[in-house]
Amino acid sequence: MLSIVNKHGQSCPMIFCDYCQEPIEGSGNYQFLMSSDQRTPLYFTHKRCCDAFERAHPAPEGVCWGASELDTLLVYLGNTLKVDWEKARERARLFATA
Repeated sequence: MLSIVNKHGQSCPMIFCDYCQEPIEGSGNYQFLMSSDQRTPLYFTHKRCCDAFERAHPAPEGVCWGASELDTLLVYLGNTLKVDWEKARERARLFATA
């Protein structure tokens, strides 16, 4: 789950594992059902929780789980949103120091 957490008076976006509910700090996965539907939800897991999450949430007949590294998700989202990374970094820097 993607959430905002108040840390030391600042609103910080954080990702929590959809299996163990603990924050993902460092590497992790995003997971999704590989189906022909137009939209499918994303789930987030620690590397150590990936297989257990899939066992706890069996894919429907004829569908399998897909997974990739969280850092690649950021690139794909940036491409989809047509992010100007230089401007985004500057805005983030300004908000972090406000």
